[in-house]
Amino acid sequence: MKEKNENHIPEVATNKNGRQLSLPSWNEVHKMVWNAANFTTVAAATSASIVAVQNPVKTVLLSLTKNGALMPSYNGGVLGVARVLYAGTTASLSGSAARTVYVTTAKNNRPIDEVADAQNSGSKIKKSVPEAQVGYVVCATLGDIAVTQIPESLSSLKKVPGLLPAQFKWRTLNNASQLMTGGFAPRFAAGMVNFSCLCVVEQEVSNRLPIKNNKTKHFAAGAISGMTAAFCAYPFTVFKDYTLVQARVENGKLINKGTISVAKEMTQTLRANPKQVTCSFFKNAAKQMPLRMGLTGLIFSIVSGVGETLGNEPLKNVVPKSIQPK
Repeated sequence: MKEKNENHIPEVATNKNGRQLSLPSWNEVHKMVWNAANFTTVAAATSASIVAVQNPVKTVLLSLTKNGALMPSYNGGVLGVARVLYAGTTASLSGSAARTVYVTTAKNNRPIDEVADAQNSGSKIKKSVPEAQVGYVVCATLGDIAVTQIPESLSSLKKVPGLLPAQFKWRTLNNASQLMTGGFAPRFAAGMVNFSCLCVVEQEVSNRLPIKNNKTKHFAAGAISGMTAAFCAYPFTVFKDYTLVQARVENGKLINKGTISVAKEMTQTLRANPKQVTCSFFKNAAKQMPLRMGLTGLIFSIVSGVGETLGNEPLKNVVPKSIQPK
């Protein structure tokens, strides 16, 4: 009988290691869809909040960088102001959504958490953590640039009146590559500072703040680390914006100025008029740095606090329990 039963065992799909493969059950699929919907809700809320505050401030910062004026020229009263301040919102929203998903994933998988969970303390652990953090920040920065550089550059260029023609098409090999490479070096340097503060400094600040409420603590830690990031990354972000707005369009083709050529021009100008350039730099810094620090602090607070406030299942109190996975 034993041999007969063995002969009638149904065939099961196996992988290369000989392990059985099985399709997920309906409950497992339901739970995966539920988790994805909750994650998307948090990402959408975070992205919308960021774009609402980031777009107008970014317009002002680009105008200060290019022309030294607080606002670019506009027509049409209040609606004209709104159109100028929120120019490039679609590109900005897509870039912000991609960045939110990426940053949230990267932040939740930083190596310091894994080390802290594995062992409490020890000389070897403390020594290896900084090395892991450096590699993590470099990879996270490169990944962020790959995901958001094109939509962010496109959004910034659309904020400069008259720079891009109405029928500009960015989905060409030349234009997409120019959007990707425009201001790449300073963007990478600024990204290193930002990710270091968001994913490393923010957690350290949060651990040291004497605040009992976890939500308030993360909002405060995000604001502090964000303002620190904006202050330290200021030269890189200004250089990136300045390089970006030097672009021009000829016959539908976007042409960037190289980072090295822009740096050479700035060096020559500094040598010719050191006093004037220095005064101009600090004058612009006095205008821009408070805005950049406030904006980055607010963005970091949103990134750090929205997820903490909404929790892992924001749809739990909205969706009927009969639809939720058991």
